[in-house]
Amino acid sequence: MELQTIVSRNLNPLDDAVITVGSIRGGTKHNIIPDEVNLQLTIRTYKEEVRNLIHKRIKEICDGIAASMGLDKSRWPKIVMRDQSTPANFNDGMLIDIMTDVSNSLIGKENVVAVEPQMVGEDFARYGSTKEDIPTAMYWLGTVPKERMDRYISGEYALPALHSPFYYPDIENSIRTGVKVSTESLIKLFNN
Repeated sequence: MELQTIVSRNLNPLDDAVITVGSIRGGTKHNIIPDEVNLQLTIRTYKEEVRNLIHKRIKEICDGIAASMGLDKSRWPKIVMRDQSTPANFNDGMLIDIMTDVSNSLIGKENVVAVEPQMVGEDFARYGSTKEDIPTAMYWLGTVPKERMDRYISGEYALPALHSPFYYPDIENSIRTGVKVSTESLIKLFNN
C-alpha cells in the first residue's frame, strides 16, 4: 500500500503515473515465515523524469520500512530492475490524421472514436523512443461483433477485457478491417 502513496504524495497531480504490483511470491507453506518475498511491479508514466523519481521513491520506501522494523542493513530489500520500463507511446499527429481519414472512409465516421491518452504498456512504443525518432501511431481496432456490442451498450452483457481468457474477437471481420485500414493508410501516407 505504501508504494501507492508515491503517485498521490510525490508527483505533480498533472503527471500521470501508474504503479501496479502484479505479482507477490513468497514462502512454501502457510505456517512458515518465508525467508524471501518477491514483488513484481509495473510502472507507467509519460515522462522519463517521473519514472526515475518513482524508482528512487520505491527504494527509499522499502529501505525506510526495513529500517523501521529494525532489520539489519544486510537484510534490507534488494530493488532489481529486471527489464527496462516500456516507454510511453506518443502518436504522430500526421499519421493519426491519415488513419482517421481512412477509417472514417472505410468503416464510417460513426464507428471511429478518438480516445484520451491511456496508461497502457505496449512494446510498440520503443520504435518512437529510438535516436531515429520514428513516427508512430497506435490505434485500437474494435473486434466485438455488433450484436455483442449492442448487448453491452444495453447493459445485458459485460465485455471481457482484452487480456482476459474470456476475450474472443470476431476474427474474420477484425483481420479484414485491420488490414484494410492499415493498407489504405500506408498507401495514403506514401502518396503524400
